[in-house]
Amino acid sequence: MLAKALQAIEKPPKKPPKKPLKKLINEQVEALDEANLEAFNESLPEFSKSERIELAYKAWKELDNMSIRKAARIHGISYTTLLGRTKGTLSDTASRQARQRLLVGEEEALQSWLLQLNQWG
Repeated sequence: MLAKALQAIEKPPKKPPKKPLKKLINEQVEALDEANLEAFNESLPEFSKSERIELAYKAWKELDNMSIRKAARIHGISYTTLLGRTKGTLSDTASRQARQRLLVGEEEALQSWLLQLNQWG
């Protein structure tokens, strides 16, 4: 009996194997039901709609077990919006940028030039 007690003291207890982060996130997402979902969404910081769409897209793409519908529901966006994004639809900002007459760099250069002219008088 004393020998068993000494063996228990000498050997440190085995640590449970660490779960990969994706698996932990998947388990937490699966545990969310409709009642907990609203509380979960309220605990998140306030994001703009475009940021929530990007977060939902990244969650769907990176997490193996995440459906498009579940990612959309968790992030509080429309299922069809996220579905379109997964099929290659551009964001509003990117689609508007394609219709601009000036490139972003040209616009910034023009803006700084006009500000410089304004300082000169």
